[in-house]
Amino acid sequence: MVLDILREEYDKEKQTTQSLDNKAGVFLSALVVIETVWIQLVPFKDIVILLKQCEYSKLTVISLLLIVLFLLFCFNIVLLIKCLMLKNYSAVNMDSIITESRKNTAGIDYMNAVIDHYNIILHDNIPLNQKKSEYLKKSIKVFGVYSVLSIVILGIVIAIV
Repeated sequence: MVLDILREEYDKEKQTTQSLDNKAGVFLSALVVIETVWIQLVPFKDIVILLKQCEYSKLTVISLLLIVLFLLFCFNIVLLIKCLMLKNYSAVNMDSIITESRKNTAGIDYMNAVIDHYNIILHDNIPLNQKKSEYLKKSIKVFGVYSVLSIVILGIVIAIV
């Protein structure tokens, strides 16, 4: 009974880890693609010419916004890489339970060892999944700010042109 519950919890945590890793990987790829497209869409040559013609206050505002945008992009990349690079997920290792000394012992001793093994794994993995989830949530929030700021910058450039 207890072992079944622990196995279910282990499977659930394993699926959660896989889901978080997949989301972070997809999100990281999407972020890089969006940044690549954004860089190609923005006519930086025209912006440089435009900035030379602008008054100093507009130049400062646009420059600061571009710097903040780049920093948000970098921060988001760091968050996603941290999410993906957290300590490896602890897995069931039956070889560590089945030792020579336990092969000839009663089934109850073996069952207790299996239960302890699952408990240790869950104790290690649950905080990892929570940390991964925190990094992913922060990254999504930063991406929201990044998206809004991108639109604002494009709007300012279009308005000035």
